[in-house]
Amino acid sequence: MLFTIWHLLSTGALLEDPGADYFERRHDPVIEADRLARRIEALGFSVNLEKAA
Repeated sequence: MLFTIWHLLSTGALLEDPGADYFERRHDPVIEADRLARRIEALGFSVNLEKAA
């Protein structure tokens, strides 16, 4: 936190809050679905992914 304060004061930049959904916007749904399918398969279940209409 000290580094952030130093950076803002030394550069004159303004702190911009990326928002509460920042990490949700960054995730690719296809990659996330594949990751979750691998986790479910690791638990011993069979997974078949189909794109919703």
